[in-house]
Amino acid sequence: MKTLNELFGIDLRSLALFRVCLGLLILYDLATLLPNLPAFYADAGVLPRASLLSRMPNPWVLSIHLMSGAALVQAMLLFIQGACAVSLLLGYRTRWMAVLSWFLMASLHRRNHMVIGGGDDYFRLLLFWSTFLPMGARWSLDRVLSPARQPLPARAFSVGTAAILLQTAGGYLMAAYHKWDLPAWREGTAIYYALSIDNYAKDVAHTFLQFPSLLERVTHATLWFELLGPFLLFC
Repeated sequence: MKTLNELFGIDLRSLALFRVCLGLLILYDLATLLPNLPAFYADAGVLPRASLLSRMPNPWVLSIHLMSGAALVQAMLLFIQGACAVSLLLGYRTRWMAVLSWFLMASLHRRNHMVIGGGDDYFRLLLFWSTFLPMGARWSLDRVLSPARQPLPARAFSVGTAAILLQTAGGYLMAAYHKWDLPAWREGTAIYYALSIDNYAKDVAHTFLQFPSLLERVTHATLWFELLGPFLLFC
């Protein structure tokens, strides 16, 4: 059991930092969505509810965002999701806020699948596994307001901690697996090409494009980190 704890346990301080990062990422995600809310999530936008429901392959998949096509209702749902994210960040009712944050994020993604990508799918998985973690044990309002301040262990070890470590390791390993045989990654040009796509590249990308030799090294380093980095989780 001690060996398993060392392999699959997580420091409670790391879980607290993870909680804060999840809350900040949700708030950032919502802030970037807000300007385009009428276009992406209202019936007057690019994907009305009737069109989505007529093409939804699984009718049993539910989304609370489908209850109305009004932009005001969608804004209220984003506000509620933001309030849950702030509570998660502060560690207030942490487990419930984690559950609500995961549910609302899954519902939001189901409302318009055309504006999400693989990163959103992975983020949703992290939110799901976070519901099984004691993220409010340290540096949280839950801890401050707890009437019984019992001493806590330094680490948490459970199915939840093992699952999120394996999920993270598996994500990096699969990313490396899919990149390995692609010529752009083997030749070191993948990041250069990625930063050259004007639809996605930010202003800082043009600065990095002036250093192709650096980008070649970073490309190779990324591939090897994704291949070998996950094993550092269990060292």
